[in-house]
Amino acid sequence: MIYPAMLIPLLIVAARADYSDEFRIHEGASIGTVLTASPELKRKLDRVSNCYSTLDTSVPWIELQEFSNVLHTTESLNYVNLNTREQLQGSLTMMCPGNKVLTFPFSVHITKMNRHAPSFKKDSLEINVPLGSPVGALLTQLEVTDHDAVIYNSQRTLSFKDTKSIGDSLFSISNDGSITLKTSIPASEAYKKIQMQVVAVDYGSPQRYSETNITIVPVTVSQVRHLKMNVASGRYQIFEWEPPEYGIPDKYRLVIRREEHTLVDEEVDAKATRALTRVKIGKDWDVTYSVAAVSFMGETASPKEQFKIIHGKLECVGECSHGGLPLCYFGPLNSLQQYEDSEGRHCECFPGFTGVSCDKKESCPSEKRVDTYGGLDWPETGVNASARLSCPYNDKSEEIWRPCEWNSLEGRAQWGKTKGHERCQTQTSILMHLGMHATFAEKADQISSINTVSSYLAKLLNVPSFAKSGPAHFDLKIAQHMTMVLDAVTRVNYTKIQERTKANVTETKLQLLSRISALSSRLPPPFQLAADRDSKNNISFNAIEWQPGTENFRQQVGESCYLQLPMIDVESVMRAVCMTNSSLVDTIDHRNPVLMMNVDNPDKIVFSKITFGLRTFNSSENYTCVYYDEIERAWSNRGIRHISQRGGYVECETSHLSLFSLLPESAFSSSSSMLRDLAVLLPTVTSFIAIVCGVFLLFLAAIQRGPSIDYPLLVFLFLAFIIHALHLLTLLAPQLGDPFLQAPTLHLVYQFCVISACALVMLLAQSIYAVIMQYKCNDDKPEPPLCSSFCSTLFFGIIIPALLTSTTYFFAQQSRHELTRVFTRLDWLFILNFLSPSLLFCSLTIVFCLSSLRAASNCSSRASSSLSLSPASHSSSMLLLLILLLLGHIVLFVFRAYSDGLVAALFVICQLAYCLVSFIFAGYLFRLRYMQLNGDELSTRTIETKSRAVLSHVDRRPEEPDCSALLHSPHNPSDDLSCSSFGVNGCKNGNGNTLSSSYYQSHSSSHNNQVIVRSLKSTPSPPPLMLDSPNGFSMTASLFERAPMVSIV
Repeated sequence: MIYPAMLIPLLIVAARADYSDEFRIHEGASIGTVLTASPELKRKLDRVSNCYSTLDTSVPWIELQEFSNVLHTTESLNYVNLNTREQLQGSLTMMCPGNKVLTFPFSVHITKMNRHAPSFKKDSLEINVPLGSPVGALLTQLEVTDHDAVIYNSQRTLSFKDTKSIGDSLFSISNDGSITLKTSIPASEAYKKIQMQVVAVDYGSPQRYSETNITIVPVTVSQVRHLKMNVASGRYQIFEWEPPEYGIPDKYRLVIRREEHTLVDEEVDAKATRALTRVKIGKDWDVTYSVAAVSFMGETASPKEQFKIIHGKLECVGECSHGGLPLCYFGPLNSLQQYEDSEGRHCECFPGFTGVSCDKKESCPSEKRVDTYGGLDWPETGVNASARLSCPYNDKSEEIWRPCEWNSLEGRAQWGKTKGHERCQTQTSILMHLGMHATFAEKADQISSINTVSSYLAKLLNVPSFAKSGPAHFDLKIAQHMTMVLDAVTRVNYTKIQERTKANVTETKLQLLSRISALSSRLPPPFQLAADRDSKNNISFNAIEWQPGTENFRQQVGESCYLQLPMIDVESVMRAVCMTNSSLVDTIDHRNPVLMMNVDNPDKIVFSKITFGLRTFNSSENYTCVYYDEIERAWSNRGIRHISQRGGYVECETSHLSLFSLLPESAFSSSSSMLRDLAVLLPTVTSFIAIVCGVFLLFLAAIQRGPSIDYPLLVFLFLAFIIHALHLLTLLAPQLGDPFLQAPTLHLVYQFCVISACALVMLLAQSIYAVIMQYKCNDDKPEPPLCSSFCSTLFFGIIIPALLTSTTYFFAQQSRHELTRVFTRLDWLFILNFLSPSLLFCSLTIVFCLSSLRAASNCSSRASSSLSLSPASHSSSMLLLLILLLLGHIVLFVFRAYSDGLVAALFVICQLAYCLVSFIFAGYLFRLRYMQLNGDELSTRTIETKSRAVLSHVDRRPEEPDCSALLHSPHNPSDDLSCSSFGVNGCKNGNGNTLSSSYYQSHSSSHNNQVIVRSLKSTPSPPPLMLDSPNGFSMTASLFERAPMVSIV
């Protein structure tokens, strides 16, 4: 209900209303058809979309939809009597918040039907926008068309569908299709694709619209410019472009596609504006190409362009090798010239040639192939050539060949079909023959049957498939069947055949053993092979990779054998064969296993003890390991060490390779067994005795009192103790093998001890020689300072051996060395760091000892010699014998297992002699040290007389001393006295000869060149007297002070 007060203003507004705004409806519209508002009316209604609207119109067949500003028809226009334009009018009253009332008068316009919607030229579009583009920059212009003839049916509006996206905040679009930049794009959005949809809506009836997808990518470098194809042939293509307008690319990426398949995708240098591709393209292929400018943040690709190849051949002048012709393109002024870039001048190659200048000939790659006639490794072969190989299962006279051909379509070399394979034996035929021979061997009752099987096996082992190296593949299935045949021939009762036919079966057995060894040598390592017959592996093969410098664990060879390899320093392969129930060997019970061991390159490998175990069928019997001596043609146990018998296995160790098995210990004489036991036991006992003797001597040397310490002797005795302890450790732990080889630490300790012991013995010999030369013929020289002994011991006994040992460890780098290497193979590290310094020090020791003996013999007859040289000469001779015995029993210890007890006996004798000589040498050396400090033993009267003679001449220095009392006193010829050392001009005997005084001259620990003399116990001790010597130093005279036994080294 409208109040009268409001009716008058509404009537006045209606009278003044402008009906230029209109709603459009097409002719024949059906019920419910929505009327289309004109663009102006649409914009007005969009501004008051949240207001409540009411309709006031005289048109009876339209009404307002509830809660919207949309009008629709209530009747079909086909049945409505249409009035004039003035009668099709109305108004929309909008009641908005704040008591605001708006009225929009309109008219209804009946038009022609709108039949076409606006259409975009492209359904999708990708636009690259540089990050530095200014605000308002035109990004692109969308092309939109409408095919309706009526003008208002073709009117349209473009807008973004999602007005809340990031694209709507960055970009704007106008009705003419222009997309512009609304605000600057942040750098964080670089190469992040912004997906948007653009909607184009017209204003006809019914109202129609269309959409298109737009992707805008902010980039740091724009697209390349003026991209074009220079030459496009079926064999090569040349592309050209100009650098991007915005940004500096790091490189370019050229992509050629055929539909969804990529033919070329390669990178081009950033400085280049031209690229060459060599791809085969067919005549009717639909091919596109594009070039992308790549920066560190992403890449900007150019639109994909299609191209077709040209027909005909371009010719130009250029330089090429014999394998091709110049590759031409259109250069400046559209002239044909040879293409050239940073790689050089390019050529179009003939079939089979490649490279920039066609100077390389292509080849078919090496290939592994398996066929019915076996597997082969075809080698690399050049184009238009053939590879020829021997048939895997035939002798080397039968060959097959395979050509290498050129594929012009793919532009590469490829292998052709194999030819000549009809003459090759197949695997099936070989297996059939092996099965027949296995049956033949099981039923054999003549030695000729076994020889036939052996001959066939020998022939089969010589085919290329079983060669140690070559292109033919090793055939596992044939090897398994060969093992079954060998197992069958090992079960044959050769004794029965020999008794019946009186034939010689020994040669046949040896041939079969050689066939087994040959098959073992053909196995590729690592490899295990066994004949599975009746659930028992009667013959088993194991090819073991023997790597240098690595610890090896126990390896099982079948069910009845195992072995454990030591460390080596050269790579090799151990090939072991374990046979049970074998009748190929005599003397051995066939129920005991037989182990065959061989290695590759035996001349180059040096190894220590190999531990192996054999399972015995009778655990109650005591067995020992034996090997077959080919020289004596008998079984022997020399060089084999029995370790234990437990768990059904007899464990032994050996230092050589051969054929091994088990024999009862009763098969060997008791005397030889006793000698063998003694050869094992006595070295252990004597090593223990040497350790006890060393500890005792070390104790005696340590408790000697004196102003100085005999460092060389102490350190030498300690190192000798370490050497004997290492010997004892090796003898008590045989399961460790050779510790000098298996334990690097033990080897380095042993090297240090041997070198240091030799150096210290040299110092002892030099000290004895120095003593003899010091007192030779009254040569009075001061004693060397205390530091000389300690420093020389530290330098020669510690520093030099430590440097040599550390150098060995540094250069060896986990490689193992043993003492026997010098006799088997020259090793520069062993000779330079171990053998040479040891021999050098020992040679110097021998030189010093011989020199000492010669000097002592020259002075022994001189009556003026004040010191008895017999202890010094005896010490030198004992030291010479000591170093020879030390080196002898070290070398004998290394070779103790290389003889039937002879070396062990020599080792025992040498070690016992060393202990005895060391005691004698220590006694003479202690005596020599005592005499150096106290002189020779004199009677009490002699000492008292000499002391009185010295005191009587203290106050009579200008006069000639009276030595008659001293001359008539009893004393040894070597005890002649000279007074010159006491500051007296000389003391002469009755013959007028001047007496020597070096007997009384000694030096204290502080080396102040004073002489302390004490009187006898029966005489009161006078106060010390200070005497001036002719040499200008003072001496304190106090008789008979005792000096301990020490070294002056």
